[in-house]
Amino acid sequence: DGGSGDLAACATATATGELAPVDLVFMFDKSGSMDQVPSGSSMSKFQAVKAGILTFAADPTSSGMSAQLTFFGQGSGSAFCSASTYTSNITVVSTVLPDSTALTAGFVGITPNGNTPTEAALGGALAQANTLAATHPDHKVAVVMLTDGLPQGCDDDSDITPASNEAKAAFSAGTSIPTYVIGVGDLKTNLDTLAAAGGTSSAYILTDTNTTTTNSELIAALESIRGKTASCDFPLPPPPAGQTLNIDAVNVQFTPTTGAPETLTYNKDCTGGDGWHYDNASAPTQIDLCENTCN
Repeated sequence: DGGSGDLAACATATATGELAPVDLVFMFDKSGSMDQVPSGSSMSKFQAVKAGILTFAADPTSSGMSAQLTFFGQGSGSAFCSASTYTSNITVVSTVLPDSTALTAGFVGITPNGNTPTEAALGGALAQANTLAATHPDHKVAVVMLTDGLPQGCDDDSDITPASNEAKAAFSAGTSIPTYVIGVGDLKTNLDTLAAAGGTSSAYILTDTNTTTTNSELIAALESIRGKTASCDFPLPPPPAGQTLNIDAVNVQFTPTTGAPETLTYNKDCTGGDGWHYDNASAPTQIDLCENTCN
């Protein structure tokens, strides 16, 4: 009190907050309709979406994320409609970004064909996500479905409800795995239903009018997903050896890219959405940023 106001000068201990790594499980539609070349485009929908994913994967701003890639539908008959097919046949295992090498190799030899087993594919993707969550409990994990069509070819033919039920169950479970949906073409109502069930409000719809538009819209969608998935919860660092943490004497500072550090306000109930609070005021384990501050 009465000093310069420089927290660093009077702090007995400091620690840097680290964002939790984000693991994205991509389930990529390779049905025959993805081979269509939209009017005014020089590339098929499959090629345009592929280009956008690889651009995003190589971008340095994807640091702190990992990507896993599987295509649907694989096989035929009962295998085509089985979630286990999409659980086990992973094309590219979890790869730390930025790095497009493994993902680029994953597209080699992939040719769009066949129908769209949405429920089976989502079930496989969610199983993959749960495995990653169990392996890395300190990570944030999410499924990203990329598709241009309604379910087709299995028991859920033309019915988005079975897949939506899968997404809702996964988001409501203890691991709370969200499902993001990126659609190519005019399928907003049905894909919004799937996204909402997966806890992500609405689908990202790419207009598919031309290659450039599809590419830029996909990158924007993935950047939005990255921002929404990244955690604003930070583990409470332990005090130095032999010392006890005084939870009433903790301060949280944010240092912007340019400018001086800003001390965030403690806001127990996040009233107004600004500041920070503890996950448990009496026995805290982490510092949580309020919604506006997180954004």
